[in-house]
Amino acid sequence: MSFSFLQGTNNTAVLSTLKKAEKEDRFVLRFFNPTETECHGSYTINLSVEHAQEGTLNEIPIAPLSLENNHINVPLKRNQVKTVLF
Repeated sequence: MSFSFLQGTNNTAVLSTLKKAEKEDRFVLRFFNPTETECHGSYTINLSVEHAQEGTLNEIPIAPLSLENNHINVPLKRNQVKTVLF
């Protein structure tokens, strides 16, 4: 038996962290754009997720993210890092 927790659906963004949040009962997903052009971090979370938020590197929520069928799609500027909390 196997289970995939997360599936990346964009080959450009690089997943750097997937962990449990330090102080809350949620997960932290961190990824970055290593290129000199804009791209999207696009991931499908393979479990039921009610909401997702963009966060800071300190895991503080800053903005809600659109979540459709457990899929997130976040724009990334060149060489940018993004944190998603869910």
